[in-house]
Amino acid sequence: MPSRLTFTWMLAGQSIMLLPHWERLPFVISLLTGIALCYGLGRLFERLAVWPTVTKLAWVLLGWSTLWIEYQSLMVLDFWVGLLLLMYSGKLFELHRARDVYQVVFLGYFVGMTHFLFNESILQTTLTLLGLLTVSASLVAMHHTAQPGQGLKPIKKATWMFAQAIPLLLILFVFFPRLSPFWTIPLQQGLGVTGLSTQVTLGDISQLVRSDALAFRASFTRDPPRSRDLYWRTLVLSEFDGRTWRVGPTTEAGLGPFPQGESVDYSMLVQPTRVAYVPSLARVVMVQGGGTKVEPPGIVRAERPILDRQRFEMRSRVSDKFNEPLARTALEQYTRLPSTGSPRARAFADALGQSGKSPKEIVQSLLGWFAQDFSYTLNPASPLGDPIDHFLFDTQRGFCEHFASSFTFMMRAAGVPSRLVLGYQGGQYNEIGNYIEVRQFDAHAWSEVWIEQVGWLRIDPTAAIAPSRIESGIGSLTLSEMSLFDGEAWSYFRLRSLTWFYEAQLRWQAVSHVWDRAVVNYDQSEQLDLVSEFWPEVDLNDLGHLALGLFFIGFGVVSLGLLLPAALPNTAQEVRWYRQFQHLATLRSSVEPNLTLSIEHLHRAWSEVEPETADLAVPFVERFVAHRYQRAKNVSSMSVWSALILLRWKLACLRLKLLWRGRASGPGAPKRGLSRFGA
Repeated sequence: MPSRLTFTWMLAGQSIMLLPHWERLPFVISLLTGIALCYGLGRLFERLAVWPTVTKLAWVLLGWSTLWIEYQSLMVLDFWVGLLLLMYSGKLFELHRARDVYQVVFLGYFVGMTHFLFNESILQTTLTLLGLLTVSASLVAMHHTAQPGQGLKPIKKATWMFAQAIPLLLILFVFFPRLSPFWTIPLQQGLGVTGLSTQVTLGDISQLVRSDALAFRASFTRDPPRSRDLYWRTLVLSEFDGRTWRVGPTTEAGLGPFPQGESVDYSMLVQPTRVAYVPSLARVVMVQGGGTKVEPPGIVRAERPILDRQRFEMRSRVSDKFNEPLARTALEQYTRLPSTGSPRARAFADALGQSGKSPKEIVQSLLGWFAQDFSYTLNPASPLGDPIDHFLFDTQRGFCEHFASSFTFMMRAAGVPSRLVLGYQGGQYNEIGNYIEVRQFDAHAWSEVWIEQVGWLRIDPTAAIAPSRIESGIGSLTLSEMSLFDGEAWSYFRLRSLTWFYEAQLRWQAVSHVWDRAVVNYDQSEQLDLVSEFWPEVDLNDLGHLALGLFFIGFGVVSLGLLLPAALPNTAQEVRWYRQFQHLATLRSSVEPNLTLSIEHLHRAWSEVEPETADLAVPFVERFVAHRYQRAKNVSSMSVWSALILLRWKLACLRLKLLWRGRASGPGAPKRGLSRFGA
């Protein structure tokens, strides 16, 4: 068994390293690791005996079985992380030699690396750093003789070791070439990923908006557009089977001329999502990052689903219309409907189409009907029978996808090309960080119709029923309406109603946004841009040479800083203490300061001049003597420095006190006790 001090720091390090994983691990695995820690705690206080081999074997088999049942595959990273954590905690059952302790310590460093596979936030980084310090403290404690009152010495030494490595860490982070990984292992499907899907059925978005998960943050080079102009187009759905809208094949030849208007430059920091599409303001002029491209419907598509946080630079022209030609094949695609279903809606739309009204007039008729007879609700009723007919002619209460889906269906039935668009609308502006924050409850659906000589025109039926939702975002709804959210979104809005909490939240989110942009998403392009400011011709090969050169320079400076104090005489700091104490004692001796004239002699001389203040110097004198001559007491240099600083502070306070008394007693009063302070 290791020493009690080593065992204590090792258990603390294991607890901190396992803590971030307990929430995402299967319950049985979290329970087993907790049992192992409790076993280690019992062994530390000698309250538990060594478990028999059969019990340990049952513990291991239960863990293995749980992992296999949960993940069903060896090619999932979560399986191997869970296995690592199981073995990491299971080592507590076999701590017999120093080699076993070393294995636990080194496994702790690997476990710390796995934290960032799932979370890269500031809090996670801080917790991981604390865990690494604690694990290192257990390593220090193995080579440290425990003495009373020195239980914190291992963590102090580990902190000093980490502080020495910070300059080298910064050099490698900033300058070492940031290359993409040559291989990847998939995470568990759907883990920690939410957002829009490539298909939507009535009720899907109303369920999605119950989540307060962050979707993305957008930073603008200038003032951001108004909330009513923030339509973040993500998916265009053109195929409808009577219940579900899906992404259809692209039949358009290409994008038409860009709409008139001023360009808006912005940066998108997108959270992981299950689709390979990036939200963007219409109409996208330029996009950079992640192998993205602009497809003919005017949406931004990535090479693969976004499984980690990514940054994209974009330029758009904010407009509600796109003047694009429509090919005959696309015309058929955007007017196609299933052969059966929604008979009442078809008859109503067919009557509008046969009335001789223009497409614009049909649009206005439908929007007027919605505004007059329909109501907006966050908790729509489940559809009975045909979803379109049930909504239009029975309940007439729905969420955004109910209005957009029904409107798109009616326009197609009337012979007007139309499509359903999924994305987000609005967002919360953070003045501190100067960015727009969009969460999953900002998910939205609207329609786009094609009109001759106008092009694609954005039509949002929700704006006709609930204009405040579009003008000011979903956060403008009242708390009574918000209560229909329930779950995470309701908690988010309820806490946001507390002014102090909301302001603190904005500040923390602004700090997190800076962290995500400057640290988490510090990629190769950012690196080259930074170095090119002082080296314009830099390339990727030069970065490697620069990083190595700066690393060895930094390593040399740190090494010199560690070796130089050991080469200097240890009495240098003691001479400085002696001289400062001599100055405080006001002894103007002609003898040069040295250690042959003991500090006790100076203290006795001080006592003869002014005994009432000499007592203040007793703590310093005792610590100085113990540090210099009584090594067994292990008095640190910091302890002596703090005693000297405290002595100077007390004497300064005493001087001010005596000066104040002298002024209060008048000009003729005696100045007793002030002579040695220079008064």
